[in-house]
Amino acid sequence: MSSPEPEASVVDMLTESLLPGRPDALRRVFNAHGARAPFIIWSPQPQELQSPQIRRFAEICTGFADDQGRVAKSAFKLAAFGQLTDWIMLVQPEDNHYRYVHYGAGIAEFYGRNMTGETTEGFTSHIAQFFEALYRAAEERGEWVLSEHEPPAAVFVRSWRRLIVPLMGEDRKSVEGFAVANLPENDLRAGLELMVDPVFVLDAEQQVH
Repeated sequence: MSSPEPEASVVDMLTESLLPGRPDALRRVFNAHGARAPFIIWSPQPQELQSPQIRRFAEICTGFADDQGRVAKSAFKLAAFGQLTDWIMLVQPEDNHYRYVHYGAGIAEFYGRNMTGETTEGFTSHIAQFFEALYRAAEERGEWVLSEHEPPAAVFVRSWRRLIVPLMGEDRKSVEGFAVANLPENDLRAGLELMVDPVFVLDAEQQVH
């Protein structure tokens, strides 16, 4: 059994992780649009997933994985997820963008638009750039990644939490797509659904949501 790592070296490691070696472009981009920076966790552990639906999604994906934890695109079966398919996206790399070949009905209801057949270009401003950068990084690293971000104000969701699972080619080296669980976090919406009287919610441009 290996001996515990000295406390000083752990502190050194944590300190290093808190000292960015380059400008935090992601934070700057989101802050410029009035939103907090997303959080991103590579190769998340089960206890970091929090959402029961995302944990279940991860468990089913793990059942498709090989002994090194990689999920082949040919092994992935959307039908195995049952009602969870409403919260799943299947994403296909295409040129410099990523196309949604499946966009769950639950996601579309909260977002207000079904993106099936469309690409990440269909989103607006910094969100499109964030999605493309995150998928590109996941494609290059070949790792599972958990993220949470604030959407633009026009989307009636407090934040979106997603787990991205790369789907590998037969060589188990190249990424040929992604399976993504995408869950909205919205305390306000849950409260509104309990109201007896109808409620109109308007944004700053007086658009009804």
